[in-house]
Amino acid sequence: MKIKYSILISFIIVLINGLIGHFFPPFGILLTPVLIIFISLLISFNKKISGILKSLILVFLIILNDVLIKLYCGGRHDSEGLIFLNTF
Repeated sequence: MKIKYSILISFIIVLINGLIGHFFPPFGILLTPVLIIFISLLISFNKKISGILKSLILVFLIILNDVLIKLYCGGRHDSEGLIFLNTF
């Protein structure tokens, strides 16, 4: 798979997880481990990217996912949801 496609697909998957977390609140945080495994497999099996660039792309996508969850996903505005969010 080409470099651009794997990065673009990973970015779109992170955005879709943010939308799922916004409209269906607990599922965004519950799908995060699956998301991280999937995007890391998608990026790491691309042999045309150097190891440092792979690490930087993965860190950026994980931070983007964390920001989307903390800003837009459910559980931010009530105490029970906030406890659930901070637990994960």
